[in-house]
Amino acid sequence: MNGALPFLLDLNSEELYMLLTLYDHPERPVIPDIRFNLASMADANAEKEFRFDVRGVLELARLFEPPEFVITSERDKAHKTEAVCILLARLSYPNRNYDMMQRFGRSPSALSRLFSHIGTILLV
Repeated sequence: MNGALPFLLDLNSEELYMLLTLYDHPERPVIPDIRFNLASMADANAEKEFRFDVRGVLELARLFEPPEFVITSERDKAHKTEAVCILLARLSYPNRNYDMMQRFGRSPSALSRLFSHIGTILLV
């Protein structure tokens, strides 16, 4: 490590640019800055995505009786309606968490944690 700094200081700008372009940064997905709002969905869209209309999803959220806010061990927090929608979307069609990212405005890992957590709540 001690020898790296003098090496970098000896490089001219063109050599430094070449060295930095060789380092391949992993491309990360862009997480949309939105929040899910079931009330703004049309019934036809809700049926297509969740297999229930908006009233049906709200009724399921009431009947399942999850806590008002579902909080995972990693501190992902979602309203019970959104958590039920994540569960229904994942179960209604074999899609990836990456595909659901645009709808819910959450990272694939957060969607996975919320799906697992709400599933665990419903099984207990």
